[in-house]
Amino acid sequence: MSYDNCYIGGFVGPKGSGKSLTLACAIVWALQSGRTVWSNMKVRTGPALLNRKTFIDGSKMVYRETEPLNWDLLYMLDESMVEGMVAIDEMSYFASSRQSMDTRNRLINTCCRQARHRSLDFLYTVRAFGWVDSYLRAETDFLVTCDDLSYSGWGRDNHVSGGTVIRQRYYDLSGLMTGHPVDFLNPGAKPYKTCLFYGTPYWDCYNTHEIISIEEAFTGVKLDMKKRLISNKQEDDGTEEKVMQCLTELALNNNEIPAGMLWAYLKTKGIQGEPNTLGRLIPRQVKRRYSRAEGQLYDLSAL
Repeated sequence: MSYDNCYIGGFVGPKGSGKSLTLACAIVWALQSGRTVWSNMKVRTGPALLNRKTFIDGSKMVYRETEPLNWDLLYMLDESMVEGMVAIDEMSYFASSRQSMDTRNRLINTCCRQARHRSLDFLYTVRAFGWVDSYLRAETDFLVTCDDLSYSGWGRDNHVSGGTVIRQRYYDLSGLMTGHPVDFLNPGAKPYKTCLFYGTPYWDCYNTHEIISIEEAFTGVKLDMKKRLISNKQEDDGTEEKVMQCLTELALNNNEIPAGMLWAYLKTKGIQGEPNTLGRLIPRQVKRRYSRAEGQLYDLSAL
C-alpha cells in the first residue's frame, strides 16, 4: 500500500474465521515497510517471523510493534497521525449500523473520508459487513471474506488445525483495485481474487484471547469545536498532572523506561486506568521507540 493510494479495507467472517489473523498479517507487513500502525489490538513481529522470514535480498525482519490507538487523536485527525495505518478489530463495536446518527459514527466516517489527506490506510474487521455503518460501507475500497478451512470437509478429512489455512476472497467495492466496482451485498457479486493464506507464522504476532477494550464503545462523545469532551466521564481530577509528576520523577534517574514498568509505577502511585487511556495523558515530548529485547520504551530525556 502506497502513500499515494490510501485504502480503506475490511476483513469479514464469522468467529474463528481468521479475520483477525489476516489483519495481524497486514499490520506486520505495514510495520516492516516502516509505517507506524495505530491499533486497538496489540501486534508485534513474532519470534517465528524473526527467525524464519527473510526478504528477497536475504535480510531478516526486524522487531516492530503497534502503537496503542488514541481515539482522541484519531477523531481530530491529529497531525501526529500521518503516513501510517489505523487498524481496528471488531469495528461494529465503534461504528455500528444500529447507531448511524451517533456522534462517534459520524466522527469515524469523517476520519475515513479524509484519511487520504493524512496518508493513512484504514483496515478493520467485522463479523458481518452489514453490521458497520452504511457510510463506512460506502467508503470501503476492498473487502476480504475469510473462511477457516479447518471447518470444511477437506479440512476435517486432512485433520487441518484451526488458523492454519484461511481461504480469502477479495472484492473491489470502490473500483480502486481493478476499475470494476462490485456490490458485495448483491448475491451475484464475484471476487477479483481468491487465495489461501497460511497463518501459522503469524500466530505469535498477537494474542487471539486478548479482550478488545470496549471502554470507547460505551463512552459518550461531545465536541465543542476546540476539544473533544467525553460526556459520561467525571471532570478532570488532576490525573494528567499526576502522570506528568510521575514521569518527571522517573526522568531523574532514567533516560527511558519500558512501557510495562511505567504502567506498574503509575499504579503504585494510585493512578488507575488502561494503558490506552493513560497513554493519552503522556506529553508529546516523551517519544516512543522499540527494542527487540524490551519492547516499547518511553524516552524521558526531554523532560
